[in-house]
Parts: sequence; structure tokens; C-alpha cells
Amino acid sequence: MSVLFFNAGDKIDETLSYSIPTGQDAHCIARWRLLAPQGDFFEVPTELTVAQTGETIAVQFSRDITFKFGKRGVVRINPEYNAEAEDPDKGVENFPYASSREDAEIRGAEIWAVYLDEIVKSHLADCDAARAAGGAPRSARGFTKRALKLRGVQDPGEQYYNSLRNGGAGESKSDPVVAALQAQNQMIITMLTAVMQGKAVDPAALAKLAETPNAVGVSSKGEVITSGIATGEIKKPISQENTYDTLKTQPKAKADRAKDAEKHLG
Repeated sequence: MSVLFFNAGDKIDETLSYSIPTGQDAHCIARWRLLAPQGDFFEVPTELTVAQTGETIAVQFSRDITFKFGKRGVVRINPEYNAEAEDPDKGVENFPYASSREDAEIRGAEIWAVYLDEIVKSHLADCDAARAAGGAPRSARGFTKRALKLRGVQDPGEQYYNSLRNGGAGESKSDPVVAALQAQNQMIITMLTAVMQGKAVDPAALAKLAETPNAVGVSSKGEVITSGIATGEIKKPISQENTYDTLKTQPKAKADRAKDAEKHLG
């Protein structure tokens, strides 16, 4: 006897182990090769014959395969399976079963897509976290790289590397995540500084700051300042118009320094 499966994902070629209870000792282990073609059906035995003794023993390969590969698009076909009894609050990946070949192909494709999307989203989240922390996103490797290709998603880590290779600053041409974080962080700093100095917060200036990509601050004239490093165009120092005069030989009084600091902070 055998159980029919459908594999919607990549080819699976693994060796499964099973015990022989009537072997020479309690730890007698045998092996069976699982070969599941890509996008095709395959059968799994429920019984095997021991060559040395000729006896037939029951094996649980079908259960093990569902447990290990079910979330990768391997669907077990059971004519008595009722899809209407599935919990609608759970994802389709929790039900790698079908009652017919046709349903198995549909269910397998759905589960395989969910599996790929989870891997892609995990990699994108890692890249976003690396950039938010000021680091460089890593390029995808192994199956993650294949998942990105199958889902048609560009790898942020690869974009970062290509930008460096082409003489850029290391970021892709458009990075809305980093730009939004920069504007958001600077907006918080501006608000806190104004509150500490007893000033009223200007909602219009903050709104303009939040809407400007690569914004890093607001000048004393109310103009939004952008980072030349973030945009790839460094035309002048960010604080050029508010730069302190470092050539003066006499130190300023405390009150004068406070006024200069207030002017510098805008």
C-alpha cells in the first residue's frame, strides 16, 4: 500500500530512517530514500519488506513527510478529506491535505507561495533593521536568494552592493524606509529641543520636515536641511550658515555662548 502526495515546490531528495523491531538489537536502523519531483506527484509506502528476513513492517513515512514538508507545499491526497472542516482562522499552510489531484495542485501552489513569502519578508525585515541601525544590509544567500527570484522581489542587500560597486554611497537610488526614519528622528529631536528651551513648537515646520526625504533638520530661516550623504550630493556642510567662528582668541561669556547655541539650534 502507498499514500499519494503532490509536491508543489522544489525537488526533495532525502533519506528517511526507520527502525526494524525484529533486528539483531533494539537500535537496528534502516533507511529509505524519499524522492519528490518538483511540481509532480509521488507515492510513499506504508509498508516495507526487510530483505534479510522477508518480513513486512509498517512505516510512518507519510506522517513524517507531512510534518516536515507540509509547509513547503507537499500535500497529502486523501479522498475522504473534507476541506470544509478546516479552521478559517488558520492559514492554508496548516492544512497540507486535499481530496483529489486537482485540489492538491491548487493547495500545494498556495502553500508554496506562503512559504516563499515568509522567507522573503524575513530577509527584507533583516535588511530594514540593519539600515535602521546604521549598518549595511546583507545580500541573500542560498534558498533565500532563490525565494526572492521566484517572487520577483529585488534584494536590498544586492542593491546596496551594486551601488558601492558603481561608485555610489552604498544605498539604492530610492530608500523610503531610511528617509522616513531620518525625518521622524529629527522631528522628535527638534520638538524636544524646543520644549527644553521653553519655545512653542511650530507645527508647520515639523510637517515640512516630516514630508521631506532625507531631511536632517531645520535652519534658523525655517528651511529644511537635507543630508548630502543621504542624497548623494554633498554641496556644502550642513551647518555652514550657522558655523561658529573658531578663530576668536577670547572665550565668550556663558550668556553669549547660550545665545549662540540657541541660534545654532534654530
